[in-house]
Amino acid sequence: MSTETTERTVTTTASDSPSSSPRPPRVDLFGPIHKAIRFALADMLARIGGTSFAEGPEGAALLGELERLLAFCEKHAHIEDTLMRPALLGHSTAVFDEGHARQGRLLAEVRALAAAVLATQADRPDRRELAGRTLYLHFGRAVADNLAHMAEEEQVLRPLLERLLTDDELRALQARISASLGDADRLESARWMLRS
Repeated sequence: MSTETTERTVTTTASDSPSSSPRPPRVDLFGPIHKAIRFALADMLARIGGTSFAEGPEGAALLGELERLLAFCEKHAHIEDTLMRPALLGHSTAVFDEGHARQGRLLAEVRALAAAVLATQADRPDRRELAGRTLYLHFGRAVADNLAHMAEEEQVLRPLLERLLTDDELRALQARISASLGDADRLESARWMLRS
């Protein structure tokens, strides 16, 4: 076959083939909220690290914000367990099961340490500062674990859900997740999303 014939054949084949347009991105059930949670966790860790708990009022206000963040993380895990986990029926849910159990233990520790900071008498600033430092270190471990867990969900579970569910099913699941949030949680997560 001559070069001219080969080129004509290639040209004809290329022009006759249907053009393929890129597939639109799938619904991302994890990315946006995880980005917001990452921001909130990192921000809180930095703020706890920069707070002198010996002085009292500033630390007490911050611990109130910490409690709201812990409660939000627990609700997020609950939503994943009750709304997303059933979609993986017949497939391994160890990423959810092990990660959320571990997270529950770590957040309980952080909550207990925050209570210890508040319970330490104001006339013992040295003890209150030590309690605050212990809280900071434990919260750092909880943040690190949560960051690794969320990355695993996005790298393992997101592709699995996208393989198992159609675009319409993903959108329906996203709508159920959105409907399960209260106004306060929706506002809080929107604020973190905007800042992140």
